[in-house]
Amino acid sequence: MITLRGVAIDYAALSAMFSSQRAARPGLQITLDQLTLLAEWPQGAVVLYREHHHQPGQTPIVRWSSVLFTLQGEQLLWRHLHETRQPE
Repeated sequence: MITLRGVAIDYAALSAMFSSQRAARPGLQITLDQLTLLAEWPQGAVVLYREHHHQPGQTPIVRWSSVLFTLQGEQLLWRHLHETRQPE
């Protein structure tokens, strides 16, 4: 994953981040829109989408994300994620 700050983190760091952040933002709701299939092939795809992070009493955070998915057997794997914050 490439974070909003431009830092590349591996699977272990990403898993640790998600574990440490579980329930850290009460009321957080994330919605997605503008999903665009940028490329696809038999074993994968690249998708671009916009995320809206809504939390009570706070200004929403909007970010653009692109993700690389691959298919291994019948399992869909999230192989790469790059997030960029949209200016307010």
